[in-house]
Amino acid sequence: MQIKECRSIVSFSMNNLPPTLKRLVIIDCSNLRCLVDQGENTSISSTCSLEHLEIMVCPLLVSLSLPIRLQNLLVANCSRLASLSSSGELPSGLKQLSVKDCLGLESIVQAIHETSSLELLEICRCGNLKSLPQGLNKLSNVKKINILLCRNLVSLTASGLPTRKLESLRISDCQSLADLPNMHKLTALKKLSLFDCSPDFPFTEQGLPTSLTSISVTLPKFCHSLLKWGLHKLTSLKELFIDGQQCPHVVTFPPEGCVLPPTLTSITVINFGNLRSLLTMGFRNVGCLRELWLLDCPEIESLPEKDVLLSVRKLYIRRCHISLLGQLIMNQGPEWLKISHMPEVIVDRQSIIPKATWE
Repeated sequence: MQIKECRSIVSFSMNNLPPTLKRLVIIDCSNLRCLVDQGENTSISSTCSLEHLEIMVCPLLVSLSLPIRLQNLLVANCSRLASLSSSGELPSGLKQLSVKDCLGLESIVQAIHETSSLELLEICRCGNLKSLPQGLNKLSNVKKINILLCRNLVSLTASGLPTRKLESLRISDCQSLADLPNMHKLTALKKLSLFDCSPDFPFTEQGLPTSLTSISVTLPKFCHSLLKWGLHKLTSLKELFIDGQQCPHVVTFPPEGCVLPPTLTSITVINFGNLRSLLTMGFRNVGCLRELWLLDCPEIESLPEKDVLLSVRKLYIRRCHISLLGQLIMNQGPEWLKISHMPEVIVDRQSIIPKATWE
C-alpha cells in the first residue's frame, strides 16, 4: 500500500490500516506530523501485521510509533524528526533499519535490547546525530553497519560494536568521529571501509581482525599505523585500497621490511605524493594478484620486478611520474618489460595493452 502526496493528512493512525497489511509506503505527505500506532498501549497493537514501513519526504513529521511486528524500516527526508520511536525502543523483530537525510535526528533510540533481531543498520546524512544507541555491542545478529555523512557523530557507542556476526563496517565523512573501540574483537569482520573521518582517527593498538578480506582506508594516521603494524598479519586479505594523501614520509610501498599478504588479489595505491617505487621484496609472496591500480602518485618511477607481477591481469596507472608513463606509452624501456606480458594495461585512460585502435 502506498500513500503519496496527500497534503491533507496531519495525523495517521495504524488503526486505519487493514489488519492483514504487510507493507506501507508513505511519500511526500508534507503536512504529516504524527504517525501513531494507537494500540501501542493496548491489545490493538498486537493485531497490526505491518512488516515493512517506508516514510519519505515528510518534513513536518515529529512523532513516530512503530508496530511491534515491523521487520524493515526506512525513514528518509524527515527533517524535523528527532527520534525514531516515541516509545524509546525498536521492535524486537526489526531486521533492517535505514535512516537517511533526517537532519534533525538526535537519537535513534535510547538503547537497543540484546534480543533485537537487527541485521542491517544504515545511517546517512543525519547531521545532528552524535552517538548510536547503547547496547549495540550485545546484538548477536548484526551483519552490516553503514554510517555515512554524519558530521557530528562523536562515538558509535561507548559499549563498542557488535562482535559476533558483524561482517561489513563502512564509515565515511564523519569528521567528528575519532575512535573505533575494540576493533580486534570483531572476529567475523570481512570488509572494513574508513573514509574522510577525523585526521587524528587512531589505529587500534591491538590491531585488526585477521578475518578481514577487504580494507579501504583514507585516514592518514590510520594508514601510517596500518603499514607500520604490518599488512602481512592480515592472512585473509584479498582487496586493499589505501590512500596516502597525508603520508609524505612514505617513499616506498610497502615500506622497507614489510611484505604484503599472499592472499591479495587487488591493490589500489592512491595519493602518495612522495612515493617513488613499489618494492619487489614486499610483493614477493603475492602470487594471486590480479589487479594493480596506481593513482595520483606523481613521483613513482619504478614498478616491482616482472617475476612478482606474472599473475597480474590488469594494470591501471593514472597521473604518475612522466618517466614511468613515457616508457609504458612508448612500449620501451625496463619498466615496459616488467608489464608487457599483462593482458590489460591502461595508462592515463589510454589503453596500452591491448593497443587502442581507431578507424
